[in-house]
Amino acid sequence: MWDTADAGFAENLAAARAYFTLHGTLAAPRHPTALDKAAGQWLTNSRRPGGLAKDPDRAGRRAEKLAAVDPDWNPRKLGWTTGSGTTPTSPSSSRAAPSSPTSCPGPPCTATTSAAGSPPSAGTSAS
Repeated sequence: MWDTADAGFAENLAAARAYFTLHGTLAAPRHPTALDKAAGQWLTNSRRPGGLAKDPDRAGRRAEKLAAVDPDWNPRKLGWTTGSGTTPTSPSSSRAAPSSPTSCPGPPCTATTSAAGSPPSAGTSAS
């Protein structure tokens, strides 16, 4: 049986695959597009509770399909946060106190830590 929600998911999954092919990750900020779809926004929405589907079985099947593309498709499950909502940043519990950039998944990572080990405040640029 054909379902419009499943068809929409399939189209967005194809865009996510195209994004992954280009960037090697699904830890995308909100703004990227792929195949004329707002892939980054769709991935952001999909990571939210209930974002894949209201039905837990359907949501589980969809999560498996995303994990088949990138096992780390949902950085929150790894303890990463999105801070300003655009760039993943590392969890504070695993952050040491270096003054150099912290590595994180996704296209260009701007997460840095201060000497105190906390991320820069919003609106400041990474060094």
